[in-house]
Amino acid sequence: MLALMSFRKLKEEYTDYKGGLLLIDEADAGLFPAAQIKLIEILNRECHDLDLQVVMTSHSPSLIEYTFEQSQKFRRRFKTIYLSDTYGSVQAMHDMSWADISADLHTRTVTANADVSLPSINVYFEDREGFDLFNAALYRKPIKKFTNPLENITLGCSNYIQLIQKGIPEFASKSIVCLDADVANAAQYSSIVLLPGSLPPDQLIFEFLYNLPANHSLWTNPLRFNRPVLTRIAAPIIAALSISGPTANVAALVTAYRAADPSGKKLRELFKSFYKDAEFQAFLNQRKSALNPWRTWVQANKTECDAFTARFVAQMISTMADGYNVDRGKLVALN
Repeated sequence: MLALMSFRKLKEEYTDYKGGLLLIDEADAGLFPAAQIKLIEILNRECHDLDLQVVMTSHSPSLIEYTFEQSQKFRRRFKTIYLSDTYGSVQAMHDMSWADISADLHTRTVTANADVSLPSINVYFEDREGFDLFNAALYRKPIKKFTNPLENITLGCSNYIQLIQKGIPEFASKSIVCLDADVANAAQYSSIVLLPGSLPPDQLIFEFLYNLPANHSLWTNPLRFNRPVLTRIAAPIIAALSISGPTANVAALVTAYRAADPSGKKLRELFKSFYKDAEFQAFLNQRKSALNPWRTWVQANKTECDAFTARFVAQMISTMADGYNVDRGKLVALN
């Protein structure tokens, strides 16, 4: 703490202050696990304010695992480096979790306990569309068995943010809120994880399907839901956005539309109506993965969905540890 105060004094007194490097040996010494985490939080805040880089050594599982979790969400701010001679000369091994480090130290393989008992975390959404995208992104992922996605509880993004700002435990620390990727300033709240994609889910799936060629395998389904059927159901959207070609850039078209209608209320209603259409819902709910539009979108956007899964898992670990006081040592199975 004295070192941080010294850097602050330097920043206040020297006009050409350019930040600095702070080295801490055995950062966990004399600190309980909760205090170790608090130390990292303080350092993170002060590093941003004082333009500092901190390099520390530690043998603490709690501190190492917390830093690893943060590195999965904020790769430019956090990093774990483990020195090992397992493969000959000493090597620096980057971005290792405590489970990996512990396995290396004890010369054993990494195991995940299938019988581990953990709380089920509620997951909230803005609408059914977000719920569907979430389920497709985590389809057959082990982490999903520890979630309780709430399909029938939907609020607007501003309502969720207000509940989080007011510190309501269910939304601020005990659950995860998955909002559409286009929600501004939502990522600053730890309990919010933005869904994959760059558009609201209903616009996302419309653009994906509209841009598929007529001979794509997805159109060969028992329901005979093909591209002409899609364009018939989506005709009001196509007309409203003046789509004329075989492909569409929905983000650009929506921006142009809102220049004339800033509220965009009518367009939102058109997309909602399109998504709720009975024929389209039957198409979306096909069980076979090769014929399921959302799972096909996930496969086509694997990198983006893998990044979402990593963010979601990291937040699940934080929620269980901070909201339910689960020992972080038990949470390595989630990785």
